[in-house]
Amino acid sequence: MRRTPDITTDEISFYPPLKHLDICSERTLEAWYKDFDTGDPNYFYKWMETLNKQIQLK
Repeated sequence: MRRTPDITTDEISFYPPLKHLDICSERTLEAWYKDFDTGDPNYFYKWMETLNKQIQLK
């Protein structure tokens, strides 16, 4: 069952500009996009995992 994201398609269009801002890793941004694009919970966990790694690196 696909979960309904709390984000609109218009907000997903922020993906290209966010990529160029370099505010998070490419892996984090890709997992975020795929989570909201597909609704696959595996991408949510991947997204959270990449954020956790970024926080630990700082």
